[in-house]
Amino acid sequence: MPSRTTPQNGLLASHLTAAFRRTFARQDVPKGLRSLLAALRNGQPILPLLGSFPAPLPSLFVPFHGGAVHPLNIRGMVARNELHPRLAAFCRACGTLELLTGKLPLRTIELTDRERVTLQKVLEHFLSILPTEEVFRSWFLPED
Repeated sequence: MPSRTTPQNGLLASHLTAAFRRTFARQDVPKGLRSLLAALRNGQPILPLLGSFPAPLPSLFVPFHGGAVHPLNIRGMVARNELHPRLAAFCRACGTLELLTGKLPLRTIELTDRERVTLQKVLEHFLSILPTEEVFRSWFLPED
């Protein structure tokens, strides 16, 4: 069974909990993501919606995916099975979304149909696993 993040990973817990509170506990970001998903489902343009986020869309996911420049090496912790499984899944989903949305702020033309379908599937998955702040914090509690 995968171990949960433990007190020795307190920096990770502090960092991610604060980032979650800033980003996803505020309802404007989840609401914006749901609007983006609705536009994808309905074949509507998505580029005009990008301005509704408090920061460039890809940057919202960066604190959670642990890319090569991330000081906490979340990727390594996932690989070593050191994170709660739901936290690991959340971090992987954030990494996928950051990669898929990385160039959206620079685009002047809408996504292709293929790109839209891919983004829609990933966004649907992400919104289905997006926890409440309380649930997110519980992923850092030691197992009883």
